[in-house]
Amino acid sequence: MLNRYRRIDTIGEGAYGVVFKAMDCLTGEVVAMKKVKVEDNNDGIPSTSLREISVLRSLDHPNIVKLTDVENCDGRIHLVFECIDMSLVKYIQDSQSRGGMTMDEIKSFSYQLLLALDYIHGVGIMHRDLKPENILIHKTKVLKLCDFGLARTFSLPISTLTHEVMTLWYRAPEILLNQEKYSPVVDIWSAGHVIATMIQGDAIWRGENEIDMIFRIFSTLGTPTEEMWPGVTKLPFYNKEFPKWPKRSIGKTIPNLDPLAEDLLNKMFCYDPSKRITAYEALHHPWFDSLDKSQFQNPDE
Repeated sequence: MLNRYRRIDTIGEGAYGVVFKAMDCLTGEVVAMKKVKVEDNNDGIPSTSLREISVLRSLDHPNIVKLTDVENCDGRIHLVFECIDMSLVKYIQDSQSRGGMTMDEIKSFSYQLLLALDYIHGVGIMHRDLKPENILIHKTKVLKLCDFGLARTFSLPISTLTHEVMTLWYRAPEILLNQEKYSPVVDIWSAGHVIATMIQGDAIWRGENEIDMIFRIFSTLGTPTEEMWPGVTKLPFYNKEFPKWPKRSIGKTIPNLDPLAEDLLNKMFCYDPSKRITAYEALHHPWFDSLDKSQFQNPDE
């Protein structure tokens, strides 16, 4: 029963509910509780919340936030999670006062994020809403992927999926161009932008709408052609009148970028989804060779 939990304070409020910190009176542990919004009781529980419950109950990984309990009280669903105060967006902001995140931190968090993606993709789940706000950092520097409200299971061949996913800045180009069928590598593009955000201290693409995002990406990496991305000109939101920007490396946008980091990001920002690097491949990229991986779950397991 909810009597087991004593509310401490509010952590935040999103589209689908309020998150607050609470004390588990049974164990003495501090937890995070997400009270799901129900606009109309006749509609029942929002599909996003049901999806999040279903997904999180099936996942068990050190880099994914743990759902510890689900409480139903007066038609309201409360999801109980392990409590982690710091989001990656806050971590990045706080680091600016000391000159930004260190490369060791960036490399460690990038690796842990890819471990989480490799795991969920391996069990047939796409996150679809990857952004710094949905990544938590424990005080022990363990990264936890959270907020699976938009996650979807996928099967091959990939069925038609909604494109109304992901915060605009972190959307993959195939979603921006309204490709009907897409794959888990939409998360890889988003993860690439998360890594770039850690390096830069801010998002590198901050579009105000879909077309603005498309232009910002194309002007940075080049306008994709049929040679670069077969089928791109047939996508619903592609326009043959798009400006023809020349192909460029992400290193032209991020100053003083390590050559190995540049190579990895270019592979994560590959326009052609069928050629975009997978999470498993990214974990074995030379950029991570200098990282002590003994503290992490082995991606080969």
